[in-house]
Amino acid sequence: MLLLHRHQQYADVVTGIHTALAAGIFNEDVIALEARKAAQAAERAPPFTASAPASEPLDLDPARSHP
Repeated sequence: MLLLHRHQQYADVVTGIHTALAAGIFNEDVIALEARKAAQAAERAPPFTASAPASEPLDLDPARSHP
């Protein structure tokens, strides 16, 4: 939760904290979810920080990894 403010606006994080506490829950996942919901309600989705997709799917077959 300490880094949530880096990806979302202050007001959304505070709203997430207030909503979670009003429900009697203090869990960082619930706070993050409620903050995202607040951002969506205000029609501003939080930015995604995912990396670019891989050019090829990973080969997870163990028989091929060691010739």
